[in-house]
Amino acid sequence: MADQNFSMKAGNSKTLSVPITNDAGSSIDVSGAASIVWTLAESRYSEPLLEKTLADGVSVVTSTVSVDLAPEDTAGLDGLFYHQLQITDGSGGESTVLVGVVSIAAVQVIA
Repeated sequence: MADQNFSMKAGNSKTLSVPITNDAGSSIDVSGAASIVWTLAESRYSEPLLEKTLADGVSVVTSTVSVDLAPEDTAGLDGLFYHQLQITDGSGGESTVLVGVVSIAAVQVIA
């Protein structure tokens, strides 16, 4: 799924819900995946600023992957960022199932 863009405020919580389907639109059960990794970076080619895995923030219910972002994950960020979700199946095959742009807006505190 290309161009899966979203916006959020820095320091807020957010849950990304990603349905996993094949080219025909049928659901694919990924509950047995060896690994699922979601990353956030300044660009497609830069090192990740944030990484979420099955051990930390990623969960799966059959064919839906959820990525939970906590306030501390995006605190201090402001601007446009690249994100992607990669799944490695039990045989070691890797698939990038989502890419896109995240717009994170810094929250201004009014005193």
